[in-house]
Amino acid sequence: MEIHIISGNRREGYERQFEQLAGCQHMFDVLHLRDKSLSKEDMFLWASQALEMGIHPKKIMINHFPDVADSLHVKGVQLGYGSSSILEVKENFPSLLVGASVHSYTEAKMKERLKADFLILGHIFETPSHPNIPPIGISTLKKVKETVSIPVIAIGGVTVKTLPMLLKAEVDGVAIRSTVWKAKHIEKVLAMLHEKGDDMYV
Repeated sequence: MEIHIISGNRREGYERQFEQLAGCQHMFDVLHLRDKSLSKEDMFLWASQALEMGIHPKKIMINHFPDVADSLHVKGVQLGYGSSSILEVKENFPSLLVGASVHSYTEAKMKERLKADFLILGHIFETPSHPNIPPIGISTLKKVKETVSIPVIAIGGVTVKTLPMLLKAEVDGVAIRSTVWKAKHIEKVLAMLHEKGDDMYV
């Protein structure tokens, strides 16, 4: 199971997180740099800081800006509403891994047809970041998993307590924001997630 970490907004602070993540890179697969308020130039500078602080380029996905991801030679780009099309990105930046953010079964099937490399699907559970939007739930996650052939990463309300339900749905990975980004000791949180995941396979 892959662990994807979603950043908070840059203004919320990030140096402590970058420093801790650089020291435990074996414990997560991807760091998504996501801040919708940033310009392309600011995202370039922010991602450059992550690299300068020791996070490996193949651990980093850039949200929304494929040209930034390409210029910094990082793992890939995550596309959402308002982003360039998957086909356009794949044509212009063939070396990038392209993820698509989706919120329903219909969207998931469409993005698979458009050749996304993987999906981030959610929000699965209730989450403070979307207080007025109902979660799509485990049933939608299972339906998507049963019908698409690309990896599905679950997001929204992912915690140590909800992880067993996601693993039973045979999810390919989880994407976590607040649980990790706001933690005082990130490595300890990641260790708990790994331990819970390992227990499921015993």
